[in-house]
Amino acid sequence: MLKAVSFSVVIASTALACSGDDPRTQASEYAKDPVPCIQDADCCVVNDGCHSTVYLVASKDSAEVTSLLASADNSTCNRCVTPQIQVSCVSGACVGERIDFACKLPMPYPGNHCGQVEVPASCFSSSKNDTRTDLSAGGTSKPLAIFTCGG
Repeated sequence: MLKAVSFSVVIASTALACSGDDPRTQASEYAKDPVPCIQDADCCVVNDGCHSTVYLVASKDSAEVTSLLASADNSTCNRCVTPQIQVSCVSGACVGERIDFACKLPMPYPGNHCGQVEVPASCFSSSKNDTRTDLSAGGTSKPLAIFTCGG
């Protein structure tokens, strides 16, 4: 009888462990393109410093994404630099633009933030290629909502 009880406890524990998704996978679900907005403050940046990833999410979801990332396993980090991202609302969709790390900002970069931060125009690349990605059909573009180290 004792063996049966231990076995059922192990099965229950395994079922619980398998039923929960990785918090980073759950966080990425909130950063689906496009993230709708009306104004810049509707767009937020949430950072995963361990995996050097920035999630562009709606302001209503930023606390949930922050909580998910805080609960993620940080035992194996990639030791890369997390991108600094400026966010804005363009034509009803949140758009992120990488801030050049070499640029001197007038104030420290805030990390997680909603809306635009004070950044000189010279701190952005002249071609906004990393804020939008070309789609093969029709040559249109869509906003990116997840930024990673080096990509």
